[in-house]
Amino acid sequence: MNSFFKVTCFFVFVGLISPTIGKAQSVVQNDAELLPGGAFGEDFGIFLSQSDTSGTFGFGVSELPDSQFSFTALLAAQLQSLYLVTPGQVVSVGFVNSTTPFVSNSGPFTGVLNLAVGESVFLGYFDDQNFNLGSSNSIPDITDNYGWLELGNTASGLQILDGATAIGFEGIVVGTTTAVPEPGSATLVLGMVAATMLRRRRA
Repeated sequence: MNSFFKVTCFFVFVGLISPTIGKAQSVVQNDAELLPGGAFGEDFGIFLSQSDTSGTFGFGVSELPDSQFSFTALLAAQLQSLYLVTPGQVVSVGFVNSTTPFVSNSGPFTGVLNLAVGESVFLGYFDDQNFNLGSSNSIPDITDNYGWLELGNTASGLQILDGATAIGFEGIVVGTTTAVPEPGSATLVLGMVAATMLRRRRA
C-alpha cells in the first residue's frame, strides 16, 4: 500500500466521521419565533423554537415611538449575540470573532433600530452552546448555532418573515439555507490536496 493511498484513505475516513463529532448537523428553517411578551415586560421576545429547546436563547423587543424598536439581550447563561447583516453575508466563526454585535448578553446589552412600516432588516445570530458567561471557553466551534432572520414591520405589526439556523456547522449564508463550510467536506478536500502534493513529490 503506497503512501498516496494511505493518506487518501485517512482523510476520506476523517472527512466521513467529522460531521458526527459534536452534534448532528442540520439546517433548520424558520427556527426563530417572535412571541408576544418578553421576559422582562418587552412587547415581544425572539426565541429559537427548534435548535434551542432549552429556552436559553432569547432577546426582548420593545416598540418605541416613530417606528423604532429596542432590542434587549436576555440574561441567559450561554453567550448569544445578534448582528446587523445583509443577504449573502456569512455568519461564521470568523465573523463572530471579528464583528461587534448589535446586541449581546456579554454587551452591548441593548440596541435600537429604525424600522418603518413596509421595511425589513436582516439579523444574524450566534448561540454558543459550550460557553458559560464568566468562563474562558469563548471560542466558537461547530457545536454552536449560527443563523439569520428577516424581521419586518408589516401592516399587521412586527413579524419574522424568514430565517434559518445552521446546527453543527461553522456558519451559514444569510438569506439562504446554505451552511458553510461543511466540516466533513472541507476535511476531505484538504486531504485530497495533501495527497496530490505528496504524490507529486514522490514522482
